Amino acid sequence: MHADLRKALDLGRGVVARRAHPELCHALDWAVRGGELVPVLCGVYATPGDATGLLTRARAALLRDPECVVVRESAAALLGWSEVAAPTDLQVASTHLRQRAGFLIERRRVPRSLARRLDGVLVAARALTALDLVDTQGPGAIDNALRRGVTLAELRRALDLVPHRRGHSVRRRLVAESQGRPFSHAERRAHHLLRSAGIDGWVGNREFRDADGYLIAVGDLVFEALRMIIEIDGRQHLAPAAIARDRARDLWLGTQGWAVHRIEAGMVLHDPIAFVRLVGDLLVGRRVAG
Repeated sequence: MHADLRKALDLGRGVVARRAHPELCHALDWAVRGGELVPVLCGVYATPGDATGLLTRARAALLRDPECVVVRESAAALLGWSEVAAPTDLQVASTHLRQRAGFLIERRRVPRSLARRLDGVLVAARALTALDLVDTQGPGAIDNALRRGVTLAELRRALDLVPHRRGHSVRRRLVAESQGRPFSHAERRAHHLLRSAGIDGWVGNREFRDADGYLIAVGDLVFEALRMIIEIDGRQHLAPAAIARDRARDLWLGTQGWAVHRIEAGMVLHDPIAFVRLVGDLLVGRRVAG
């Protein structure tokens, strides 16, 4: 490959635009004919090994439209959200780009305050990404975002900044139902059941730290006044390492005066009446013991 063309590729972090380098037009044509470069978008090229990568496509899109923003599953992939499968096509919000193989263009503008620059490209902020993913993942997208540290305030702000999109009312309802900060489907269901049963006095996913400030535990349902914690345990808690970790954590909480009770997620999801009754009995027992 021509040395100047290689330098231009390096400067473009894997992509080169014809209009930005008119002096390299002949070198570009030669590289394309020889299979050293392939078009990613019209007038934008990359090596065959890089051309299919999401980040390379995002950089190519940015050269064609400096205001475009990577969104949805593509944004989640670039943000490192491992629970979201990386898409085959790059999803990007743009008012200028045209549909092309390998790209899914959404005709919309993303407010600059809801985008962040990552590896040289604009990516939807975590809150907006979570709201977008509701379309394909339902409320689990909100739960995963909360678990990753996205705040309810950030989600509300994102909703306020893009109020007229299809599905807005559904997203706003899900955020409103997330006051207890559920981190999973079972926790979200538990919160709904307790509210419906009139059981209050709890907070969701409250952090517990030791004297040095190290995070020791996050309680699923924490009844502050009674110093009682209810954990909603999914299958991941059945692994030997998880059992040992939970036991050590529960013992530490016990030294701090907290009573910890573990309930299988299956009860919450499949026997809600029994779950609510059990929680009520635990509360009564704790009050009597106290």
